[in-house]
Amino acid sequence: MNANLVADRTWMRNFGVVNVVNAILDAQESTDAVAEMVGRARKA
Repeated sequence: MNANLVADRTWMRNFGVVNVVNAILDAQESTDAVAEMVGRARKA
């Protein structure tokens, strides 16, 4: 098995798969928030 896959699997197990899934599901919302802040900073 690929060493990276083993490391990723171990990390997910230690970190908690639920936290990983939540981070993935929130990614678009987080990206939108960052884009909005950048837009506001440019207007200021």
